[in-house]
Amino acid sequence: MTLIIALPFISYAVRIGTGWQWLTAVFFTFIPAISITVTLVNWLVTHLIKPCTLPKLDFLQHGIPPECRTMVVIPTLLTHPAEVDSLLKQLELHYLRNPDPQLSFALLTDFADVADTETTDATAVADRQLLTQTQNGIEALNKRYAGQPFYFFHRHRQWNPSENTRMGWERKRGKLHEFNQLLRGRDQTSFTVQIGNLDILPHIQYIITLDADTILPRDGANRLIGALAHPLNQPQFEPHTSKVIAGYTILQPRTQIQSTSANYFFFTRIFAGDTGLDLYTLAVSDVYQDLFGEGSCIGKGIYHVDAFERSLAGRIPENTLLSHDLFEGIYGRAGLVTDIVLYEEFIGLDDNWLPPIIFKRRPAAWSLTARLPPTSGFICCSLSPPTTWVILAPDFSPARLELGQSSAIVRSYMAHHQGMILLALANYLHDNRKCSVPQET
Repeated sequence: MTLIIALPFISYAVRIGTGWQWLTAVFFTFIPAISITVTLVNWLVTHLIKPCTLPKLDFLQHGIPPECRTMVVIPTLLTHPAEVDSLLKQLELHYLRNPDPQLSFALLTDFADVADTETTDATAVADRQLLTQTQNGIEALNKRYAGQPFYFFHRHRQWNPSENTRMGWERKRGKLHEFNQLLRGRDQTSFTVQIGNLDILPHIQYIITLDADTILPRDGANRLIGALAHPLNQPQFEPHTSKVIAGYTILQPRTQIQSTSANYFFFTRIFAGDTGLDLYTLAVSDVYQDLFGEGSCIGKGIYHVDAFERSLAGRIPENTLLSHDLFEGIYGRAGLVTDIVLYEEFIGLDDNWLPPIIFKRRPAAWSLTARLPPTSGFICCSLSPPTTWVILAPDFSPARLELGQSSAIVRSYMAHHQGMILLALANYLHDNRKCSVPQET
């Protein structure tokens, strides 16, 4: 369908233009054609196939039962006193909108990365001030509200030779993984600060993880827990393996951009709507859920602690995966709950979410690294049909291996979905040679 839409324009350019002119026409025609095709296919599927709504237990009337105790967490960085104030306010608002006694609310934090040459007395003083401010804020919230529902967990930096810096181990993925380990009584984690009533930690069954700017609406936590706790949504594993064959370990709610943030400036007015390419921030693609019974995880939702850890056990070597949400959703089998909505601020220009050739402060934020076996360009793994096509990799054949090696690191740096398209075009123009954007230091 994409070729049908793009072919007339490309044919016209080939007839009347030179080589560089028709190559330009291909570039500027193919991307809009993909967007039109995706929108059209989604429209047809949603009108021809009955929507699939996941069953839920009703935890609104009588509250969340003790066996479904849940913690709402915000994995983030401590970088500035004003940001700490914002995080504490956000945590308090989550509680006020979802004041169930079986809910707890926590900040999972790291400090910003520092090189050895940047570790000074001034850095240590600033770190201590941020820790003290956050700890005092959590203790003040616990004094203000009954039940002491607020928690603070902070990790120390560790030296990472791969990144040549001191940082929180494995960043956000590491925070959640280590926190899951802490909940199950494993003390060997890098959480050096633990504030709150730690006696409840072994009783936490579910984690709702949110970004710092995500709004969890009123009773949203109860509805998410009711969905994941339903017997028909319980994860089932293949015997003797960690492969999820039915049910879900993760549920991803639909996300919407707040209307108040869509008109900040010209850029947000263009991209705040459903542009067809920006699947990450909108997450309204329930076509996969309706057709295949699986959705895509974008890192904001609820997961079952034990089942989630089992589904990922041994699958991610250290320092090999940064953009981890999609990967975890694939192996943990994520379900899309389109009738539960989270709200977010639109990522603006000052957040540097554009391709690294324009904004270079966070180019590594969307680096994807994977250790792949030699193949003819596809990843062969025991995944369900829809998720097999989600993982992208450059062409990688046995001829590219060093002598004596059975696998190699394939690394690409991209600005999410638009960057994937640009990288694919770059690989094509370079005769399918491995192509990447250099990483900024």
